[in-house]
Amino acid sequence: LETAKDDYRVHCEDLEKQLIELQHRNNELTSLAEESRALKDENDILRATADKASKLESTVEVYRKKLQDLNDFRRQVKSLQETNMMYMHNTVSLEDELRKANAARAQLETYKKQ
Repeated sequence: LETAKDDYRVHCEDLEKQLIELQHRNNELTSLAEESRALKDENDILRATADKASKLESTVEVYRKKLQDLNDFRRQVKSLQETNMMYMHNTVSLEDELRKANAARAQLETYKKQ
């Protein structure tokens, strides 16, 4: 009985050591699982941020294109303003010539009547 008791005590001690080792291993695995979940969550957040960044980059590209178009339109407006100014000067010049011609015709009519 004493030998069996000693055998059981040794066996109990071995089982207690195994229990302690398994508890440590369980704690390590629990910690790793929590870390894994945290990394997965962080990965999901980073993926969402990357998607957002991609959308923003495409939006920036669209605005960059619109800005380039705006600069082209400004050049066109400036060119059209210059052309319009030239036509306006020509119109004023032609109106002056018409006024002079009308005055000359009126004077010619007066001379004819005299």
